[in-house]
Amino acid sequence: MLWSSIQIRRAGDEVEAQPGFFEGDTVAHCGPTLKGEFARTLNLTDVHTGWVFTASARNNAHVRILEGLKTGVEQVPFAVTGLDFERAVLNRLWALVNDRFNYLTPTKKPIGYGTDRNGRRTRLYDAPATPLQRLLAAKVLNPAQEAELVAYRDRLNPAAIGRQIADLQGVLLN
Repeated sequence: MLWSSIQIRRAGDEVEAQPGFFEGDTVAHCGPTLKGEFARTLNLTDVHTGWVFTASARNNAHVRILEGLKTGVEQVPFAVTGLDFERAVLNRLWALVNDRFNYLTPTKKPIGYGTDRNGRRTRLYDAPATPLQRLLAAKVLNPAQEAELVAYRDRLNPAAIGRQIADLQGVLLN
């Protein structure tokens, strides 16, 4: 009954303007390897107030994380109205980063070696181009695919993407 009253936010949903909507994450205490069993820490942070709840679990088993969530819901001194786990935030972030890089960010690519005026070996680079420009130049797409990708790029707003990336980074840092 308790779980049916807590909203699970989906990608693209707006952040609530009042207390009760929590971002959640787990942290593995495993050192440099994921082998074996190790403790996990569950962290819940209210988006509006910054109120936090933290608890450790024996491992990442579904039942252990649910126990931690239940304890958090019981111990937070106000109603928990929604949960959003960082993986969803990261996936929204990566989609924006991918678009900015693939469609809007020209980069130089190494193409070989040459020598400078002193005879030292130097790296040679091509002219800056976006990954989309390089893909189009490779002529591996059919005309419909090319048109679709170019139309998508033309709809992108670089300033809006930058603002959305900054907003999501802010969510991850809180």
